[in-house]
Amino acid sequence: MPKIIIKPRAGGRSAQLVRSVYSKDLRRSVTVNVGSISASIELANLRAGIRLAQGQTLNANDVEKIRRWLATHSTVGGLYAKNNR
Repeated sequence: MPKIIIKPRAGGRSAQLVRSVYSKDLRRSVTVNVGSISASIELANLRAGIRLAQGQTLNANDVEKIRRWLATHSTVGGLYAKNNR
């Protein structure tokens, strides 16, 4: 399964979770929406705060990557504060 990519949205209050998947029909990679997260999620309650698109799943490595991203970019001391100075 391709790695998850975290794309911050404008305003810094949330981020989109996507994967870049190769399409044999199109002969190129396409971006697949996996879900979204809020930058204000509590790390202790991470699983409940992730909104997944229908039919999408996350493995342990994906959740750990999201956890690391939130530790750096959460609204408590990160992304929102940097974008709204």
